[in-house]
Amino acid sequence: MTRPLRPAAAALVAVAALLGSFLTATPADADTTDLAVAITSPAAGASVSGTVNVGSSASTSNLGTDTPLSVALFVDGAASATDTVSCSGNNVCAAPALSWSTAGLIGSHSLVVQVTTLEGQSLDSAPVSVTANDPVVTIATPGAPLVGIGTINVSGSTPATSPDAPAKLELLVGASVASTFACTTNPCSHAMGYDVTGVSGSVTLTARLTTDGAPARIVTDATGATVSNPAPNVSITSPTGGQVVGPVSVAVTASTNGNLSDFPSTVAVVLNAATASPVALGTVTCTAGQHTCTGSVPWDPSGLSGAFTLDATLTTSDAVTRAATTRTVTVDSPLPTVAISDPVGGATVSGTVVVTADATTDGRLTELPSQVQLLVDGTIVDTQQCTSGTHDCPITLTWDATGVTGDHVLTTVVTTSLLRTATSAAVTVAVTTPPFDVAVTSPAASSVVVGAGATATSSGTVAVIVSASTDLGQNEFPQTVELLVDGTAVDSSPCLGNPEHACTATLHWDASSSAGLHRLAARLTTNRSHEATSASRSVFARSGSRVAFFAPPIAAYGGYTIVRGRVASTTSKQPLVGAAVRLVLVPAVGRARTVVVRTGVGGVFSIRTRYYANTVVSARVGASWLVKGTAVATQRVRAPITCSTARTTTLSGARGTGVCVVKNLPVGTVVRLRYLYRGRWATLANGRTTSTVIRFTYAFRPRGTYSLQVTVGTSRVYVATASRLMKVVIR
Repeated sequence: MTRPLRPAAAALVAVAALLGSFLTATPADADTTDLAVAITSPAAGASVSGTVNVGSSASTSNLGTDTPLSVALFVDGAASATDTVSCSGNNVCAAPALSWSTAGLIGSHSLVVQVTTLEGQSLDSAPVSVTANDPVVTIATPGAPLVGIGTINVSGSTPATSPDAPAKLELLVGASVASTFACTTNPCSHAMGYDVTGVSGSVTLTARLTTDGAPARIVTDATGATVSNPAPNVSITSPTGGQVVGPVSVAVTASTNGNLSDFPSTVAVVLNAATASPVALGTVTCTAGQHTCTGSVPWDPSGLSGAFTLDATLTTSDAVTRAATTRTVTVDSPLPTVAISDPVGGATVSGTVVVTADATTDGRLTELPSQVQLLVDGTIVDTQQCTSGTHDCPITLTWDATGVTGDHVLTTVVTTSLLRTATSAAVTVAVTTPPFDVAVTSPAASSVVVGAGATATSSGTVAVIVSASTDLGQNEFPQTVELLVDGTAVDSSPCLGNPEHACTATLHWDASSSAGLHRLAARLTTNRSHEATSASRSVFARSGSRVAFFAPPIAAYGGYTIVRGRVASTTSKQPLVGAAVRLVLVPAVGRARTVVVRTGVGGVFSIRTRYYANTVVSARVGASWLVKGTAVATQRVRAPITCSTARTTTLSGARGTGVCVVKNLPVGTVVRLRYLYRGRWATLANGRTTSTVIRFTYAFRPRGTYSLQVTVGTSRVYVATASRLMKVVIR
């Protein structure tokens, strides 16, 4: 840097110049061109504060007569020197250090030293740039790897001569500010906090100081560190291995280092995590802010068998995961059992068979019997549900063994709530089917069913009674019964009232054109389409005749009447024309008569005859091609009776008389005189007739109205006959 010369120096230079115009330069004057000056301290870029001693060196050539006279210090190109010192007069200036006060200065400043020689020469040194009153910050170097949350010492200051002071200390972990401290003193120091939880490996720690000047100045200091955070821990504490039967709790524990800000968050428990089909058993949720965590999840391996693995994975609040050591356990789930207790092997059964069985599951499991099935020869015949809700299921099942005679194998199968099954030991039983009972109960064997001597009506239709039954222990019932005549079905009937084990029916056979020996049998068909035929019985059918009277008239007064009848064949049911009918008429009083008549159109016969009393009429038909038929009827006669009364007075206690006339009245006929008074009948007198005229008398004491009646009593001659009512009033 070149500075303008002072007036004194300028005059000196002028004198030198003037002298030079008279003198001729000689080689001895060349040292004046060898002037040199430099700043020896502080070094360029140095930071200085307070009063700074600026060292310099100045020299001239030792061949000349010119020597350094003084050395001056100029700061930032100021017009006047900050400090000036004199040289000792040698070619090399041995002047003491120059003094520079940095009070109140900050930032970068330029220093120049100017040397002036005895002959008036001057030269500026090369400028040296220094920084005045720089702030300073330092960070301690960690003596061990960093773990989680901790502190590190940071100090910062500005020189006393600096116009600013520390305002804020900061600690950075990498590029992130970990903590800040506001300074109130100079120097300023503080144990700065950091959290390297979740960080791993090498990290840079930086201390940063900010001053309160305007503008603020910032200085930093950095150091390297290694982060070694302990990993979280997780383990399965139960079960630890071995055998497992039934429900268990899978217990876990997890933790993080107490110096970390990372905490256990959740622990997920998984079954067979390393397989293609893992099963999540549950998750333990940890208490926030706690470094330790314990809990359990339920696991019910009921129904499983074999080796299984249990895994637990911890996830921390900082999303760090850690897997526990895998636990391997062996699960044992005993199979369900079922057994038939009744019937026992070799038993003989029939009809509805009740099978008793018992199904169980292991009491340590949550598995329960759900249903039991009964199989006969491998086919399911009954299914029953277990409703007890316990590990034991005694149960009864039924099998309809009707009609399946022979040996059969019984087994039962239990199905559990976990859909596991077990089959019982087989039980072989023998099934018997009692025979059906079917029979013809009527007509009797060897009886005559049509014609003379027939036990049934001679119309030709035979009523045959059959019965059928099945065993009460069977689920089989009579459905229909048939009548077989000589092996051919002629009639059938359904069995009513099903399901009933017994059936009785009346079936009919038209034997009118079937004279001769016949075999009757009954055939039963059950509701299961099984058939059974009864033993046969022999009966006989004859051709013959049948004679019958029309309704015989009653002669009101005796005299004449017509007796009519009809004759028909018992085999063909057709009327017989021209058949001889022998009539025998036997009256109650008098002699019997015999009359023979022949049938006409429609097989009808008739005769007009006189009646004086009740008469029994018999009709008999017979011929070489007919079996004789007989009919008997009684012709009854009513006696006509006429009565009248007369009274001698109407006063109470008076007597009255009456008379009745009866035609054809035999002597000795019972006669009764009755009266009706106030709704009640009473008898006045009884007697017998001596002629056809009946006389009577009466006497009534109480006043009132009386009704009189004469009754001719019943006898072998007459039907009982009563006269009309006769009223008598007594006042």
